[in-house]
Formats: sequence, C-alpha cells, structure tokens
Amino acid sequence: MHLHMFKQLLEVLKLEKIIRTTFSIPDELKARLDKRPEVNWPEVIKQGLKKKLEALERLRARGEL
Repeated sequence: MHLHMFKQLLEVLKLEKIIRTTFSIPDELKARLDKRPEVNWPEVIKQGLKKKLEALERLRARGEL
C-alpha cells in the first residue's frame, strides 16, 4: 500500500471506530455467498443495516413507530 493511501486509511479509522460482530446464517446461504467471492459481503451487510436503521428513524420521527 502506498504511504499516502495508508495515511488516508488511518484518518478514516480515526473518525469511525470499527467493531467486529458475528451473524449466524444457514449453511445453504453461506454456500451461495461463497460462490460470489467478488462481492464484499460485510459491506453489503453494513449498508443494509444502515438503510434499515435510517428507515426506522424516519418512521419514528413521523410518529409511526
């Protein structure tokens, strides 16, 4: 990794504390995910969780939750 890119990565990590969590999924789903190694599944999950939370927050703000 180039020094400039490494410094940028360090700056991002300073802004956002990263934690590790574990999800349980069925074997069949894991096998299907493994067939698509080009996909960054943790990023897909992170974006899906973020989108769902934003939708719930909008509903709560409107008093619908």
